[in-house]
Amino acid sequence: MKSIKTQIIASILIILASTNLSAQCNFIDPPEPDPELTGCASANGWYLPASGTIRILVIFAEIDYDVNPGNDPYQYPNSDWPVNSIPAWTDDFCEPNIPTGDADGLFTRYFQQASSENYYVLGDYLKAPYNDGIFEVLESDINSSSHSVALCAEINDAMNGNFVSGNDLNNVSYFDNWTKTGSYQLKITPSIDNPAKIDHVMVIWRNRIGMDKVGHGYPGSYGSIVGFQTDTWTETGSKNTIPLKCARHEYAHMFIGGNFFHPYKDRKGYWAQYIGAWGALSLYDASLMCWNGWDRQRLGWVAQGNQYNPAARNADNTAEENGDLDATQSSDAGTYYLRDFVTTGDALRIKLPYLNSDNDYEQWLWIENHHGHDENNNVFDMFQYEENNTCVQPCIPGLYMYVQIDKNIREGTSSEVRGPNICDYLRPVTAEGFYDRLYGTAVQNQCVNPVYYEPFIINPEMENPLTGGGDQGLYALDKNNDNEINVSEGESNINFIQKDGSTYIHQLFALGHSRHAFTATGNHKIGIGTNPSSSAMMNLVSYDAPPVDDPKDVRKIYLNGVSVEILNQYSNNDIQVRVRFDDVDIVNNRRWCADSIVLSSPPHNAIYSANITDSTKVTLDWSKTATRIDNPNEYKGEKLFADPTMFVCLAESILHIDTNSTMELVNISTLQLLDDAILQIETGAELIIKEGSNFIARSGSEILIKGNGKITVELGAYICIEDGAIVTLQDANSSIVLNDGFLEGVNPYIDVLPATDCSDMCEFDPLGLGSIIH
Repeated sequence: MKSIKTQIIASILIILASTNLSAQCNFIDPPEPDPELTGCASANGWYLPASGTIRILVIFAEIDYDVNPGNDPYQYPNSDWPVNSIPAWTDDFCEPNIPTGDADGLFTRYFQQASSENYYVLGDYLKAPYNDGIFEVLESDINSSSHSVALCAEINDAMNGNFVSGNDLNNVSYFDNWTKTGSYQLKITPSIDNPAKIDHVMVIWRNRIGMDKVGHGYPGSYGSIVGFQTDTWTETGSKNTIPLKCARHEYAHMFIGGNFFHPYKDRKGYWAQYIGAWGALSLYDASLMCWNGWDRQRLGWVAQGNQYNPAARNADNTAEENGDLDATQSSDAGTYYLRDFVTTGDALRIKLPYLNSDNDYEQWLWIENHHGHDENNNVFDMFQYEENNTCVQPCIPGLYMYVQIDKNIREGTSSEVRGPNICDYLRPVTAEGFYDRLYGTAVQNQCVNPVYYEPFIINPEMENPLTGGGDQGLYALDKNNDNEINVSEGESNINFIQKDGSTYIHQLFALGHSRHAFTATGNHKIGIGTNPSSSAMMNLVSYDAPPVDDPKDVRKIYLNGVSVEILNQYSNNDIQVRVRFDDVDIVNNRRWCADSIVLSSPPHNAIYSANITDSTKVTLDWSKTATRIDNPNEYKGEKLFADPTMFVCLAESILHIDTNSTMELVNISTLQLLDDAILQIETGAELIIKEGSNFIARSGSEILIKGNGKITVELGAYICIEDGAIVTLQDANSSIVLNDGFLEGVNPYIDVLPATDCSDMCEFDPLGLGSIIH
């Protein structure tokens, strides 16, 4: 049995790689490093440096299929990469020397811009003395040894001891700028290697079977090349255009970390659902093609002239501000100005409250302002397949957000900096919102490829901002009905096609869409009462099912007062935002679902912990999105991989239902007030408990109902008010209405600990002028 993440990997490898949407790159993890290495920092880089200047040696290679000529997958003429020739794009790949201004070579330019010129990855190719500079190995030689052994032998035989590069960097010293040290320890430059060692060799194959836009890498020697060993190597392939994504991805492993830093992988991940993200290590699952703020912070890529990382600007864009905010510190709230992320590095990161690093995987909300390629002319600030595909809706100017979970230690021992071997640490938070999604019968895609996918269906009434799925997640379903979500079941329900009524929308949503941006004229705020929500998310570290319990898993939704609101989006697409940590107002109707929702004491200057206001209705419901990967519940003919929603008001919390607003409990949901928690219901407001759902007021809790506010307990609904709970029906028309067939106690379907000791509601005598009606 495999986990949801494994399911997704199989899905994407089968669906995407086989249909020309993209391909896979595999990094070969080295043996575990010494966990006691000290003086380590992520900014030092894992095996290669993450700053300074490095020059890689590129080797262009092709195979002569002398055994089986028909095996050659790319024999046809190709102007991008002709047979028996180096690629036409050779000069567009790497810069041999530090450029003036933005590099023309895309590989060099990516790291130049991502790092704010803190890191220059230069490169030149080893020039074969035949075939226009491309090395050719025989299929028969590969069959008798391996690709690397055969290629190294051919290089050494052809070069005959000479070191000749395409741009006359004809000495190995140009490619030996650094000496490796321990993982995440400071690297040494200039190199003290004796004999010299090539810092990095990158092999790019023209016609190797299965290697088109596919890659491998390893932080060790590829073999002897013209008499010199290599410190690290990667290889990829391309039948035509620059294999930039895979080459960048594999190389980035060398300074970020191994497969445990993937935003995806067939191993343990932080989330119950697989999630794609953008960044230096993203690949075929990515939306944006650029780097992210987490990359820049981890690698010490501080913008030129800045002090902070991340950094933002003050409200009127006259000075730098620290962009790393903590929601427990009221002084960090305020108004900030964000310029274009890819050109300035501006970003905000907010540490979400109520999670403790000793007990929980902490979480942070990242906010980046992406202007998009059409505005900033940056070739990396666009969605996958946006270029030349009009069906892909472009990256538009706006805020793009994601949640970071864990992966935050940047200094310490090597094992601390590496962190746990868990992937999927960034989860996109997209402006279209999270929903319990349905999927229809597969239809043929009409955007980029012609493969059949199951279209997703969004019902606005099934929004689920706390535990639902967004466009950039792959929704997990138990299709074979075996009570486990496993590897065989997610091959066609990636969010590429939306069904809206009878209309099919073919826009490749999972890989980025205009509606994912928060904008001044669209979804312009994220907070306690928005969709998506600013709350920390439930996670489940898992690979095989059932997963081994991880004591740091966040299995509760902690509502908070964090909000980020766009105040101004200027004509140059810079954005001014207001960040608050005491914004507890829910002003739009919302459906909340989670195994456990927790309300704490009012944050900072807030009067309430949560304030349902503006004639708003909040419904507590049962999530139809999986929050675990096995052991489903049976309910109304459905198997639900989640528990009924339990909303718990902790001590000193205040849940306020404002005038004419409503909270409704459906589908075995529970609202529970613990000792010293307060529920306050204003005139015209109502708490409604529907059949099967539960309202529990523990001893020491307080209920205050004003005016004609009321609690209504319907047929088959449960109510439990313990002795010692303080119930005040303040005015003559304040009431608790017990409809015929109401039930005292707690629905036996759910477990409530400690056991309740309920009062006889028919005999209960509240304070105040109101009454219990039954």
